[in-house]
Amino acid sequence: MSIIKQIEEKWPLLSDLQKIKDKRSEILTEFKAGRLKEDGAMQELLELKERLNHVDGQLQELHKANNLEELNKVKNLEEMFLNET
Repeated sequence: MSIIKQIEEKWPLLSDLQKIKDKRSEILTEFKAGRLKEDGAMQELLELKERLNHVDGQLQELHKANNLEELNKVKNLEEMFLNET
């Protein structure tokens, strides 16, 4: 299995971020080379911004979920401790 496929399967958000970064570089290269007009470049960059905002939202949800998981672990440990005394 290729490394890219492994990354996409294990860390899909990381893969999405890399794709966004690559697309941004592509847009800037095309614009600097004169193959993409400013309006077109701006439109594509705005679309990338939307994708990035979506990924950011997913990361925030993941962070909340991880915090809840950790909070539950602490509560479980606390209950075990209280039940032992």
